[in-house]
Parts: sequence; structure tokens; C-alpha cells
Amino acid sequence: TPTAASLSEKGISLAVTGRSATQVYGLRRFCKANDVRFRLSIQLDSNPQAISWSVAEIGTIFGSVVTNRVYRSCPNCYMNGLFARTIVAEQLCLPRNQTNCFQFSFLDDMPPFESYGGYNAFFIQASNSTPRTANVTELATGVGYNVTKNVVIGETNPECKIDVAPVSCPGTQKVFLLSLLFDNYPGETEWEVTRPNGVAALSGGNYTEEMAARPIRDVSCLPTNRCFTFTIRDSQNDGLCCNNGYGEYVGFFNGVEVFRGGRFNSDQSHLFGNCP
Repeated sequence: TPTAASLSEKGISLAVTGRSATQVYGLRRFCKANDVRFRLSIQLDSNPQAISWSVAEIGTIFGSVVTNRVYRSCPNCYMNGLFARTIVAEQLCLPRNQTNCFQFSFLDDMPPFESYGGYNAFFIQASNSTPRTANVTELATGVGYNVTKNVVIGETNPECKIDVAPVSCPGTQKVFLLSLLFDNYPGETEWEVTRPNGVAALSGGNYTEEMAARPIRDVSCLPTNRCFTFTIRDSQNDGLCCNNGYGEYVGFFNGVEVFRGGRFNSDQSHLFGNCP
């Protein structure tokens, strides 16, 4: 006889606790005929709350991968007391064209997985040529210390390239581009680029809640003969990832990625440009 039951954060898994064990069931979702089914099966160990994963749409800027939007994320969402030593199955239905520019990330904050733990992530797609059959594509497998992975599909695919509005910079100045994906609370975020004397050359802030979970691309010009400091701040001391949604920032200068991040507390800084 069950004594307690709990749904995972997105309502995809059901855990039922009995007198001697906990069983976790993947709740079935029916995908449309032309959808691709993303499936993640995890054998959790005794510390499931250390696990985070996400699936997202990506794009490329100057050859670097940036996140456009997050389809689903699970930031440390499996509670230790309920999900320890259980098997969970997560599922997501995606239109086929949304798997062309795709990213699956899996993170274990406290490796390794215990010997019986691990996961498999794969796509399931109905076959066009053979009725009632499916094509299965494995995306990632993780065990032991080899658990944290980032799988990207479409890094060299032209359709994943993000077009950036051309900017003509004067003299020796070059383009500085900031790709910023907000978490669920954009109003907590502000950033600035400062010169060596501490004076701000660029800044951003006062973002509205309507911009939650959406990316912006901020383009400016900066001289190439100076060292600059980029600083991003979060007023609630929880960064852009991952307690309140998945956010990230990526900076480019003169066509090259110069910094990226998302997990921080109150602030984080990076040097770029002509620095000693």
C-alpha cells in the first residue's frame, strides 16, 4: 500500500513510496505523428539532488554555440529523500525541425555516480518507410565520473547560424557583442563594461519581466588597444542559472568568444581586449 506520492517538478515522473521501497514511473505522453520524442532514463544514486539536466534550442554566433531557448530544465530537482536509488524516465515531444539545432546537458555536482547509477538519453522517431517501427538515436550515456556531458547538434549547420545586424565601427574599434539569455527574473540582472580607470564604457539593466527566458543580442563598438572588464550582477544573489530558470551570457569581441557564464552568486567579472 503506498504511503506517499510525489510528482517531479514538471509532472513527468511519479514517485510512490511504500513500506520498503520507492518506485518511480514515467508518465506517458503521446507525441504527434511527426514529432521526435526525447527520452531520458536515469538510474539515480543516493544523492539525486546533485543532478541537473536541460534540453535547449541553440544557435551559433561567430562559430560559438549560444542558447536560444530552453525547452525543459531540471536544476537539482530530484529530492534526496524521495528519489534516492530510483529509476526515472523523462520525456519531451519536439517537432522534427527543432532537433536540428539542439543541446542536451547533464551535470552531476558531486561525482561520481555510484556504481549502479547512470543514464541514457536518446531520440525516438517514427520511421517513414516501415510502419509501426521507430529509429532510435543515442545522444549520451553516463556512468561513474563520466556523467557530466554537453551534447550539441547543429554546431556547423548553416540553419543554426544567428544573423547579427552589421555594425560599422570607426577607426581601430571593433564589434563587441553580448548574447544574454535571461532566467525567469530579468529585472534582477545588470551588467557593465569598464575601462581600466573604472569608468563604464557600456552598460545594461532595467530589463522587464516580459523578457524572461528570452535572449537579447547587444552590439556596440570598443577600441582594440585597451583592456576591459565585463561585470554582470544579480540583485538576488542567485545568478542566471539555475534556481529560477536557465540563463547564460556569452561575450564576443572582434569576432571571437572572450567569455561566457551563468552560474554565479551576486556578480562575476571577466577581462578581455588588450590585457597584460
